[in-house]
Amino acid sequence: MFLFSHRDQYCEFDWALFYNEMKNLIYRATRSFRYKNISQASMFGFELNLTWSVHKFLSGECGYSYIDFDQSTTELNAYVPQHKVHLILSSNTGFGTAINYEAAYVDERVFMYGSNSVSSLPDYLIQNINFSQALSKYLTVRLEVSNVTDEYYEEEFGFPQPGRQIMGGVKLSF
Repeated sequence: MFLFSHRDQYCEFDWALFYNEMKNLIYRATRSFRYKNISQASMFGFELNLTWSVHKFLSGECGYSYIDFDQSTTELNAYVPQHKVHLILSSNTGFGTAINYEAAYVDERVFMYGSNSVSSLPDYLIQNINFSQALSKYLTVRLEVSNVTDEYYEEEFGFPQPGRQIMGGVKLSF
């Protein structure tokens, strides 16, 4: 749904609401678990997203999602955060420079190990930034820093994700 649009300025808001009832779902939480038949489960959630541009030089996006599972199906929400928030800010100049900032917050996630043991993984905030500069019509350089604050986090129990990463590149176009 567009809230407004005028030349290089716009604001767009999207939303989704969902409710699912599942029966006889064959499921496994991770690759190392056995498959299990979940006789009944239900899930409710919604997503909100706002995309905007002030002018051709500055734009962004932010979003929020919420997912809730029936209490009797703890194994279904393994590794699924109840709350997620993301933010993207992008800036472009008239002389070939682009800067992008991304941040993503992921809420605490419940996971199961063994047959009945439940634990949780802590929430985290990941931030990334990248910069590119066109040096000529044919040559662009790029610098990216992922996980800027060197946050320790695990997507799956026992599998830590990479820390801060710094990458550079050159793009040559003909």
